[in-house]
Amino acid sequence: MKTRARFVVLPLGLLAALTLRADPGRLDATQWARIEIKEAFISRQTSIDFADAASAPEFGWHLYAGDDFIMRADRIYAVMYAPQYQGIPIRLVLVECDIVFDDIVSGTDLIAGVSRYTLNPRGDFTVIERTAFFPEKASGPDSDQKGSVPVSADTTGSVSFIDGDYTDWFRFADGITAALVVTDSRPGIIDAPVESDAKAFDGERSFGTVHILSITKPGTPVRIRGPIGGGKLEYRVLPVRGADRFGALFGRAMRLLEGESESASIFIVDDMAKAFLEYDAAATRARCAEATGAAAGSNVRKFCAAVAEADSWGR
Repeated sequence: MKTRARFVVLPLGLLAALTLRADPGRLDATQWARIEIKEAFISRQTSIDFADAASAPEFGWHLYAGDDFIMRADRIYAVMYAPQYQGIPIRLVLVECDIVFDDIVSGTDLIAGVSRYTLNPRGDFTVIERTAFFPEKASGPDSDQKGSVPVSADTTGSVSFIDGDYTDWFRFADGITAALVVTDSRPGIIDAPVESDAKAFDGERSFGTVHILSITKPGTPVRIRGPIGGGKLEYRVLPVRGADRFGALFGRAMRLLEGESESASIFIVDDMAKAFLEYDAAATRARCAEATGAAAGSNVRKFCAAVAEADSWGR
């Protein structure tokens, strides 16, 4: 019987590896391990055992730090990254890749100084190159909470794991009660300290390109990180003020969508709808009921169509 690990694969090869499953605090390591697969052998028996009825098997990897899933690679020859902590093993797992469930073949804990690993009695093996990697090596002061950049109006920026600018911290000025954070066609990792009481909503089964932040304390710090192993990720932070958080957010989102070109990220409208449904489903549906007439702009109509579609799938 195959052991399966649930993982929803993004279309169009959007991410070669990599959706975060770890506690964001686990990603605070200063030093990471860069794991490159230099050689791999998959036995005939493994290929037979994990073949699907309609297609040949396709193998890849999952990478863990302790119990935390860090990355997925959908190919055998890949480069992956994991945070390094004393006493927490990095585990490499061979998987047969699928659309919803990856089938686990076998795995091994990585040992410092060891490059060749036999993965199972069938003789599957891999040879890796492991080197140190520092994802904040080129970051400025805003890579630390103490260097948070104040935000009082629309702000743009970028982060890049590969280029050593992994994290940007920012904090919201007094009077800001919520914000939209919109990234380009890849998801960002957004979180805030527990003590800040800030909450982030990105929507169930979204691609993570739109987050809604609800802010309850002045000076709330929030950080955004790029995809692990990824290059430059551009983002926009769009704050709003006032007690009517939903109304202000909705108006800001509709203006944003009306200004987006037809060639803008194919995920932004869908992700925006899912984020709003998670934030306040009843208010979102009510606003769409008011905004679907002929006077509504094309992207607003697309947004409300995406809301209806998400509802039809039970979100």
